[in-house]
Amino acid sequence: MCAARNKIALVLEGGGMRSLYTAGVLDAFLKQGLSFANCYGVSAGACMAMSFLSGQAGRNYRVNTRYLSDPRYLSIKSYLKTGSIFGMEMIFHTIPDILDPLDWRAIGENPAKLMVGVTNCCTGKAEFYPLRKKEQVSLLQASSSLPGLSRPVYRRGVPYLDGGIAAPIPVNEALQSHDKAVVILTRTAHYRKEKSKTTFLVAKKHPDFAGLLRTMETRHILYNRTLEELTALEAEGRVMILRPTELHVSRTERDRKKLTDLYLQGFADGITKKEELKAFL
Repeated sequence: MCAARNKIALVLEGGGMRSLYTAGVLDAFLKQGLSFANCYGVSAGACMAMSFLSGQAGRNYRVNTRYLSDPRYLSIKSYLKTGSIFGMEMIFHTIPDILDPLDWRAIGENPAKLMVGVTNCCTGKAEFYPLRKKEQVSLLQASSSLPGLSRPVYRRGVPYLDGGIAAPIPVNEALQSHDKAVVILTRTAHYRKEKSKTTFLVAKKHPDFAGLLRTMETRHILYNRTLEELTALEAEGRVMILRPTELHVSRTERDRKKLTDLYLQGFADGITKKEELKAFL
């Protein structure tokens, strides 16, 4: 379980199906009994944190590979029918409620909490909210809703989308109230983000979301600056970074073997860095 035994946070980047790497690392953490004060996640990273906080090892791998051929999970058919390429009803209700139940009781009893990042479409700013119970699952859906590929999620009349837009790697949010952070990334070390070529499509779909569009225009700058900050923080001993050394998986990957290989890479990294992690913790 993820218990509050220290002042070290766990920070999880998103990345869609690339987060199978995160799933592997987190299962290795569960196997070793590693714990964190709180978890900060956006998009798929926030989703991965749920099974970690509930102590359900293996669940992230199952729910992200078992339904690849089901059009309700990930398909163009889902996009045409619901407005989202990922089947939100399937992912956030059918699977966790019926097919592979998420242990909400364990999450609620866990001293550590998950802070979910979402992007306010009106302001373009990141907002973080604690997720402790099933009734708050719309936070996960909002954080995982990709601009142009998903419908926004409204909370109290405010539209929200992918938390990774305004806070791609929420390390600064975590370090505001924690001494250190373990950061799990879903890109290799050489990766740098380029300016989005699809912002104009989002603008056509959501012309009223001025704040969101402004943030998307400079998202690559924020992401790359955060990577530079992580390098400096790592040198200071304030963060420990785990990231894939090889990556052959896209955000919407459906090749089970590629996803399994990425998961196993993450699990191996989590085990290999056991002593380094314990020393850091």
